Amino acid sequence: MGLLFYTNTYMKSLLNNKTKWLYNPAWAFDDDESQAIWHDNRLSMKAKGLFGYMDTKPTTYDFACKRIANDMRDAVKSVVSAMKELENLGYLNRLKL
Repeated sequence: MGLLFYTNTYMKSLLNNKTKWLYNPAWAFDDDESQAIWHDNRLSMKAKGLFGYMDTKPTTYDFACKRIANDMRDAVKSVVSAMKELENLGYLNRLKL
C-alpha cells in the first residue's frame, strides 16, 4: 500500500474543532453482543485496536484524531482512516459540533 499525502487544508478540515468523535455505547464491552466486533471480518485490525483503545477511555474523553495519534505510533491519517472504518460499519458515531 503506497503512502498518501494530503494538503494542509484537507488535514485541518479533518482536525477542526467542529467534529467530535464518540464510540457507540451500544457496542460497549459489557455484553455478549459487543464481542461481535472481534469476529467482524469487515474490520481491519487497526480499527479493532482503535475501538479497544477508545473503550478504555471515559465517554467524556476528547477523541480528537491528533490527540490519539500523539498517544500512539500511528499518523493522524491512520487514526482518521480507522475511525471512518468504525463509523461506516456502525461501531462509532460522529457528532458535528
